[in-house]
Amino acid sequence: MTPREVFTAAELAAFLDAIAEKRPRYLPLFQFLADTGARIGEATALRWIDVDLDRATARIERSFSSGRSLGATKTGRSRPVELSARVIETLRPLRPDLFPDDALVFPNEAQGLIDPHNLRDRVFRPIMAAVVGVEKRLTVHSLRHSFASLHMARGTPLKWIQAQGGWASAKMLLDVYGHFMPEESGGFANALAAPRAAPPRPLCNSTGPRGSAPIGQRRARSTACVATLSDATTVTPARSHRNSRIG
Repeated sequence: MTPREVFTAAELAAFLDAIAEKRPRYLPLFQFLADTGARIGEATALRWIDVDLDRATARIERSFSSGRSLGATKTGRSRPVELSARVIETLRPLRPDLFPDDALVFPNEAQGLIDPHNLRDRVFRPIMAAVVGVEKRLTVHSLRHSFASLHMARGTPLKWIQAQGGWASAKMLLDVYGHFMPEESGGFANALAAPRAAPPRPLCNSTGPRGSAPIGQRRARSTACVATLSDATTVTPARSHRNSRIG
């Protein structure tokens, strides 16, 4: 994974601003992709029954794979994801008061499943080219890669990134995106003897999935943070790994 294949924080913010201005219908979808790390097929298959805005969570249960078949996720497992404040703010007015079980969160104009190829060709590529240019090799899936690289650059715990995006292991994240992490090479000799600073306040909502205890009372990894990636620190990698393909 190289810098040409991911958005910088500034590029991501500019892209979302352009979507909001030129294709506002698709802003909720692209914000969700940017802030959850979900795959495009997982997002387009998301139903309102999978979303709990009051608890700031959604459950990834299924995927519209390659725009051809609706089924299980790539890993075959469902997972909860935490929703950022801006995603909740965008989705809340869109949520109907009453809806059938199969009502989609991000439907096409006919209320069916979005064709990812049309989304790529008619929405993503024109705006991406106008905002970022054609020098970078960015695709819709680059939003998932950027979720991982930008969170790692800002020091978000690896286990939270892995759980949120549904990657197989934290090791996979390190192998593919580890070069985006800050590379301080010294100054840590006294770290264990220094007074412990108060933990930073998490950016995420403090409640957990439906029927569960608050996130803060469960496991430390769940209190990570749903960050708005547009304010993430951009770190230029010191080395470039071979191009790896992961889901």
